[in-house]
Amino acid sequence: MIKKKLTFLVINKNVIDVFLLNHIKLLNKFYDISFVSPIYSINIKIDNNLYPNKFIKMNRGLNPFNFFSCFLILLFHIKKNSNNLYISIHPKNGILLSICKFFLKFKSLHIITGQIWVNKKMLNKIILKSLDHLIFKKIDFLLSDSLSQISFLKKQKFFYNFECLNNGSICGVDTKKFKKSKLNKLSFQKKYNLSSNSKFILYVGRVNISKGINLLLKAFDRIIQKNDNYYLVIVGSDEINFNILLNEYSPNLKFKVLKFDHCSNVSFYYSIADIFCLPSYREGFGLSVIEASASRLPVVVSDIYGLHDSMIDKVTGLKFKVGNYNSLFNKLNYLIRHPKKLEQFGNQGLDFVKKNYDCKDVTNFLLKYINKISF
Repeated sequence: MIKKKLTFLVINKNVIDVFLLNHIKLLNKFYDISFVSPIYSINIKIDNNLYPNKFIKMNRGLNPFNFFSCFLILLFHIKKNSNNLYISIHPKNGILLSICKFFLKFKSLHIITGQIWVNKKMLNKIILKSLDHLIFKKIDFLLSDSLSQISFLKKQKFFYNFECLNNGSICGVDTKKFKKSKLNKLSFQKKYNLSSNSKFILYVGRVNISKGINLLLKAFDRIIQKNDNYYLVIVGSDEINFNILLNEYSPNLKFKVLKFDHCSNVSFYYSIADIFCLPSYREGFGLSVIEASASRLPVVVSDIYGLHDSMIDKVTGLKFKVGNYNSLFNKLNYLIRHPKKLEQFGNQGLDFVKKNYDCKDVTNFLLKYINKISF
């Protein structure tokens, strides 16, 4: 039997590695899968399988010349492969697909992972919201990675046919992969010449201002004044020249912050941590939050709608007032001063993730959802 074809539009390889691996493994059994991406290769290798790739030099921003070039290449690609189901994840890919649908007939699915206009003002916000309206009007099927995101969009008068991907998150969590490890912690302490009583606050994600990284540095700078055994571990792609930002704080801070690039074995960093923090100004869901909970870590997150579904306040961790570094400091300091809460929130977090965000449930949901689409 000839398989139907799925084409994923991704903004970089990290999207595949972090969000799509389990989906690809299952979907590949039933569909022919290909990619459109800025990965400069005719094929993308995943678990020893090669998947066709159409190279398009997509930038994360909205440079007009780059965008128009991408649009033309994608338009001609879809014209040759109009029987595929095209699946976009990043907003820019959703916009490209939406404009292509003015010229061609094909089936499309967009996975909504957050609204970049939430913290924008005036004309920027109006334009970006209009682009989201374009995506939601033209794309045939809309999946959100959280229920709270759907609720927020409806309050903002986006009245479209949204559905939530299972209970939320793009991919869920493999709870067998994420766990604490005393052995890993000892190895990490030895490698970086840290004392055996050193403890770690962990951040995982893109390193930029919208993720609240400056807020975290400011709060942590205050924490180490009375907690010399604490270190801040930051794991993610640097989008703001992090070392320059670090120089804006006290000289002692640079010796207490350990920065690592995005990597495939991010579960290692969860395994050594004591507290997880995501101080983001905007999120669609917060995958890193449930990965932390799966690792039995208490979580401290900003009280934004995008993180509402990924944790339970005072059960799996604590929420602080978004943008308020004093509030963030107080929550982190509370956990440091109450070690029993670390264990309690960590254990309850693991139970919460097992019940709601098992990766197999999310992957099976997406397969069943796509199976219902006629293309």
